Order: sequence, then structure tokens, then C-alpha cells
Amino acid sequence: MIVLGDNGVNYYGPTKDRRLKKKLEEMPITFFMIKGNHDQRPSRKLYHVTSNNPHPLLEGTCLAEDDYPSILFSAMYGGYQFLRPSGIWQRAFVLGGAYSVDKWYRLDMQAAGYKQYRWFSDEQMTNWEMKEAESMLKDFEPDIILSHTCPRLYIPTDMFLRGLDQNTVDQTMETWMGHLEYTIPYDTWYCGHWHTDRKIDKVRFLFNDIIELE
Repeated sequence: MIVLGDNGVNYYGPTKDRRLKKKLEEMPITFFMIKGNHDQRPSRKLYHVTSNNPHPLLEGTCLAEDDYPSILFSAMYGGYQFLRPSGIWQRAFVLGGAYSVDKWYRLDMQAAGYKQYRWFSDEQMTNWEMKEAESMLKDFEPDIILSHTCPRLYIPTDMFLRGLDQNTVDQTMETWMGHLEYTIPYDTWYCGHWHTDRKIDKVRFLFNDIIELE
């Protein structure tokens, strides 16, 4: 199962997240986690780099914990391959992270002592990471894109939070993804983040829906 970010297993830290990780590990399934804006980046102190073939249906380097080998974390960005039921390998490129529109609210709540509201300063891809990902994509030729947020053109404006000044929202990643979407060939772009289920052109938003890769 591919989870398109905000997966909840890298939120509080290794101790508090353990209960959820244990429940997921008990399921007869392997999870491939993409980083959302509400996920911490996996720490190399806690996670180890897997082999290039961490699962029979997956090719690509992931991060995992010894206690929870069925929960695989993708790199912040990079290429992977998934084996389809037809026996054909599908090339996927991952783009993790996004901007938290409720950043300042979360910081205010933290300051007031509400520890459940967390904000991570490295939630987005850096400029260097975006340039590196763009360079990698020139040679990778993906069939699908797996990301947390979406290209700017496809932002579902009807999902904006009421009362929030959109001029305060950083859309750097969405703007950059818009450039990628225009310049690279792909079949389907899958994303989460926006709390909606819909398809616009070749971009598929997933929130409640669980679908088989097309």
C-alpha cells in the first residue's frame, strides 16, 4: 500500500509513534510511505537503508526500522519501480513534502503547551533538492508521479481553509511541480495533501479512496 504522505507514523517521535507502527506491522501488508508536511523526515539514527529490493514488488532504496520491517519510507525524492499484476514494472518518481498552511497556528499552539500540534521546519523540499530531483527526472522517464502536494495548476481551490489569507501561503513546491508537470512525460500523477478525492486531467487526488495503480 502506497501512502501519499501525512501517514502518522513519524509524527511525535519513536516512543509515541510506536503504538501505531505496531498496529501497522501486524497487518499482512507492506506500506510504502511518502513524506507529507506533517511527517518528520526519517532519522538515520533510527532507520536503516534497505537493499535496492526491499520487497518482491518494489525496486528502490527505502528506509526502515528493524522492529517494523513492513513499514518502508521512501526517500524525499527519487525513482522507484513497482511490479504490476500483469508482470510489467511501472516506473514511479517520488516527490515528498509540502507547506503547512496552518504553520503559525501550530506554532502558537505549541507555545501554549499543546504538544500534539507539531510543525517541522524541513517539511518542504529545499531548492537544492528540487534541482537535484529535476536533474534525476531527465533520465528517469517515469510512468507515474507519487507526491504529497500537487502542481499549482491543479490546486483544488475549493478546499482552501476559510478565513486563511492565501497570500501567506508558500506555494514554492506547487509552482515548481507545475514546471515539471509541463515538461516531463508521465501517465498519471497521484497526490494527497488536499483532503479530497478527485481526478483532473492526469492528476489524481486521494484522501479516502484506496485504488489500484492504473
